[in-house]
Amino acid sequence: MTRIILLGVGNLGKRYIQAIARICNIDLFLYDISANAVQTVPEFLIPNGLKGLEYKIVSDFNQVLSLINENTLVIVATTSYGRADMLEKIICRIPGAIICEKPVAQKEKEYLKIMEPLAQNRILSFVDFTYRIQPFYQKIKSIITKKDGGILYINLPKTGLACAGIHQIDLFFWLFDLKSCTLINSSFSRTYEQKRAGYFDIVGSIELESGDFKCYINNSGEENLRTAQIILSDLVISVFEDQRIMGIVEKLNPQKITTEMLEYSFVSNYMTGIIQNIMKNNLSEINLPSIEESFNQHKILFDYLNKHSITDLNFT
Repeated sequence: MTRIILLGVGNLGKRYIQAIARICNIDLFLYDISANAVQTVPEFLIPNGLKGLEYKIVSDFNQVLSLINENTLVIVATTSYGRADMLEKIICRIPGAIICEKPVAQKEKEYLKIMEPLAQNRILSFVDFTYRIQPFYQKIKSIITKKDGGILYINLPKTGLACAGIHQIDLFFWLFDLKSCTLINSSFSRTYEQKRAGYFDIVGSIELESGDFKCYINNSGEENLRTAQIILSDLVISVFEDQRIMGIVEKLNPQKITTEMLEYSFVSNYMTGIIQNIMKNNLSEINLPSIEESFNQHKILFDYLNKHSITDLNFT
């Protein structure tokens, strides 16, 4: 693939621009529904040492569609509102591959609408679930050798169940190699407006179960530590993400605590390698699920929204 089309050049889209800037011999096209967002690109490039980056602005979405072919990687970094409709039109153009931010869609029926044409056209797709890329969670996954059950506790202070919680749901699936799970309990406190006007998220909790594996995700809506604790038959692993530290305790030797600093990778860094591997067709090197494989994670979110009658919530 020699062409990249980036849809959405807001805060997250600009991190993709940083990642793409390290890749040679590509044609880069940028599109955003907001003209103001597009105008901020040059002023972002200069202080980040990217003044020489070559790209073309596309102002009309129909023109974007006309640029898509089998040699095109389409990156969808827009807000989730209208994303499914955009994806449906992109899929019809049969691109070489798609990278999509999450949540992929705001409603289950929107998600299902794009699943069939994706499968029919055998289009490569990837959903950016960042925890699968983080070196510390990759290490944790490597030491979960016993498959006799486990519990994942997540505390999400002041980050919503929709936009941040979907990452934690995927973490539960991925850490324990789950194909599906069930929403067995949940609570809803309130919705709140995000920094981006007109977009909202959720304060509440989710309890998931799959056989002997359980997950508890809680968002109090208040300032607190962002933590994850994984309880296994032989180990207790505590992750303090914001403090970049992790502790491991062996249940048979609880006086011994092993701690280590966390190596954290940002989109602007890890996405360079992912994009390069897609363009070189090194698919075995990409540790991200497809849009089809990510449906069950989203189904948990959709079930939660349905249960608490907040299906019309506009989240990013």
